[in-house]
Amino acid sequence: MKKMVLAVAVLAIGFASCNKKADANESTNDTLNQVDTTQVVDDHTSQTAVDWAGIYVGALPCADCEGIQTEIALNDDDTFVVKQTYLGKEGAPVEENGKIMWHDGTIAHLKGNTIDMKLKVGENQVFVLDQDGKEIEGAMKDLYILKKN
Repeated sequence: MKKMVLAVAVLAIGFASCNKKADANESTNDTLNQVDTTQVVDDHTSQTAVDWAGIYVGALPCADCEGIQTEIALNDDDTFVVKQTYLGKEGAPVEENGKIMWHDGTIAHLKGNTIDMKLKVGENQVFVLDQDGKEIEGAMKDLYILKKN
């Protein structure tokens, strides 16, 4: 009889330990099945992540001249200076300055008395946008890129 009681006790301990392992596995599986719903906010924009301050130069297309030699200085204090010379035409260069207005941290809007220009800021270059703030498309789109000096 003692052997029978001992056998039953051993079996009971064995079953109890199996249940603890099953509970531990279920707990581990529950942890593995949980999905992290934390949303990561990426606040990297051209304004915050790109070294945008500097001088950008290039010749923009012109309807009634050889081109518009353009130099744009974007300053760390969110100010700008634009100098434009109409190639093949008489007249002094046009110069204007003002404060940069940022749109979504990616578009630098330069607005002054005579200038109203939107630029998409990239790494060591800016893309001159149309008046709606859209990139220029078509065969001449590469002519609307000014490179950082």
